Amino acid sequence: MTTKLRREMDDAMVLRGFAPRAREAYLACVTALARHYHRSPDCLDTVEIQTYLLHLIREKKLAYASQRQPGGVFLSFPLRCGARAQDAGARDPDGDDFSAGRIDQAFARVADDATWWVPGTLPFSGTKTKAQYLQIVAQIRTGFPEGLALTVRAMVAENDKVVAEVESLGKHANGKLYQNKYHFLIVLKNCRFVQVKEYMDTLHLAQLIA
Repeated sequence: MTTKLRREMDDAMVLRGFAPRAREAYLACVTALARHYHRSPDCLDTVEIQTYLLHLIREKKLAYASQRQPGGVFLSFPLRCGARAQDAGARDPDGDDFSAGRIDQAFARVADDATWWVPGTLPFSGTKTKAQYLQIVAQIRTGFPEGLALTVRAMVAENDKVVAEVESLGKHANGKLYQNKYHFLIVLKNCRFVQVKEYMDTLHLAQLIA
């Protein structure tokens, strides 16, 4: 566990009134968790944490009572990617990198087996694979030769999910101004996007490309 992450966890426990010995014990538990997976605890999801607790109880023969409170810390303290998404820079992939044309960097955060869903009956509506959605992105870049700027207006993260409000602004190749509003629901695993639902004003988009 990094020094910065350790300090953030300790500060959060101080604010919650944890006693010094309790803080030391919980920090030691999270450090052991990181060593077990050989990964930073902010990249572990709920299932992995629960699996680790079962490992301690079943294989290490530790008493359930001794793991109940540390387990609560593991599962409630905002260490995982979803709860730390904004600080970790795991924003929706159509953010700054997309606006700047850094498509490879933007979609490096998306898992290869991820799914991307768009509502409506547009040509690109429905559930797409990462490869299929990248083809849509290529069409978007062609349709907006001067670029399409996307701005994150708000973001909320909890456990392995991130919700983002995003606005777009750009001039289409047909001369029309495009300014849409989006709601992204993003599911993360191991610090990567594994599922995205992209809600938007589909009528506005349909009128743009009509």
